[in-house]
Formats: sequence, C-alpha cells, structure tokens
Amino acid sequence: MLAEAGRPTFPEHVPLHDFVNAMTASAKTASPARRLEIETIAGDVLTRHVGRALT
Repeated sequence: MLAEAGRPTFPEHVPLHDFVNAMTASAKTASPARRLEIETIAGDVLTRHVGRALT
C-alpha cells in the first residue's frame, strides 16, 4: 500500500475529510460491487465522526 501511495511511511495524522475523499476517489476505479462497499465504509466513517454533530 505504501508503494501505491508513493510514500515511505504513512502520515501519523490525516484530516477526516481528506481520508474520506481519498476513499471515495479510490472507489471510482473499483468494480461496481466493490465501489459500493468502499463508499459505504467511507460514509460510515464520516457518520461516526461527524454525524453526531449533525443530530
């Protein structure tokens, strides 16, 4: 995964929206079923961290 990202290590901290955007961007190249799964996970991550603030 590090080779795919072109990085020697992963960053220690990543802003939430950057992480979710990266997940949904990577889903665009996946098969339809896998894309739905990745986008669902991204939505769940966002809901867990931001959803509480919206209710």
